[in-house]
Amino acid sequence: GVSRMRMSTPHTLLLGTVFLCILVAILSITAASAPVWLGLGFQAQSETGLLVIKSVVPGGPGAIAGAQPGDQLVALGSGAGRTLDVTAYDLHKDSGETTQAGADASMLRYGRVAQALKAVPLRMYLKDAQGAVRTIELPLRRRPLATLSAEFWANLGFGLLAALICGWVWALRPAEQATQLFALTGLSMLAFSSGWAVHSSVELALDLRLFMLARWFNGAGATAYGSAMIALFLCYPKRLVRGPLMLLAPLAVAIWYFAPL
Repeated sequence: GVSRMRMSTPHTLLLGTVFLCILVAILSITAASAPVWLGLGFQAQSETGLLVIKSVVPGGPGAIAGAQPGDQLVALGSGAGRTLDVTAYDLHKDSGETTQAGADASMLRYGRVAQALKAVPLRMYLKDAQGAVRTIELPLRRRPLATLSAEFWANLGFGLLAALICGWVWALRPAEQATQLFALTGLSMLAFSSGWAVHSSVELALDLRLFMLARWFNGAGATAYGSAMIALFLCYPKRLVRGPLMLLAPLAVAIWYFAPL
């Protein structure tokens, strides 16, 4: 008779890792290409608060609408006549904030910009080098995968490769604690690198819920990676501590990350 493959065989475990990587890749690419495509690259000048167009993708919505490098983005608007003034400070999210209230206020400003980008039709109020303000209306286009940045593909590729290598080692010896922790480092690298990949694909602002999810994966993945590495070094190649003591250092890292400002 033909014996059935056990669920814990190296082949099955490695196949599961491959399927997980494929799923993460599909979700990351979908999340990165889902927001409205502007076809514009912006330079946020935090010192002056100006938000300047630094690049225009040929054939993209911004180029079709008439945006030019050097134009300053003044506001976003909709066909209903609603406008939202936009500055570089609105895109800082919680960077540099020292209190939870400050971080929440930054996220609120960022969320308003992200919501304004969903307007159909989407209008931009631009100021040229001579100070003249004009309005452009961007056509709705789906973002081509070729326009995703090299940073996106590099981060996603790094995470996928790390997960596959660590998963392969774990699949060979799945019952050992050291290989289990090594596999956890691979999964955590996949989490934080895919989260950052989605974040790096943002042209101006990302839907707030999607942004928070990507940031959570990035932060939680980095925390899990640090915790798993500490635990791995405590048990391999020579066990230094036993039992619950091995969890103290990883637990401290997790508490430090998830504690509010």
